[in-house]
Amino acid sequence: MMDRDKLNGIAVRKAATTTFAVIDAVQERPPEAQIFGIAAAFRLLSERLGIEPQDAMTVVGNVLASSETGDRVEFDAVRDYLANEV
Repeated sequence: MMDRDKLNGIAVRKAATTTFAVIDAVQERPPEAQIFGIAAAFRLLSERLGIEPQDAMTVVGNVLASSETGDRVEFDAVRDYLANEV
């Protein structure tokens, strides 16, 4: 079981570098395999850790929203990588 407070308080830099690593790991796969693989891994990991996928997506959404408004820049490199390399 995962400590939900740790998810809510994750360091944004750590979250961004982990996101980058996951995307990098699938970049050579076709797009349909990329999205399926990442989505399946997310769902299976959520089940394993005992967290509702929607709860995790809410936290992700909040972090990404704060980065889109310019408050946080940690995900800018991830967005650039997706736009230019994947």
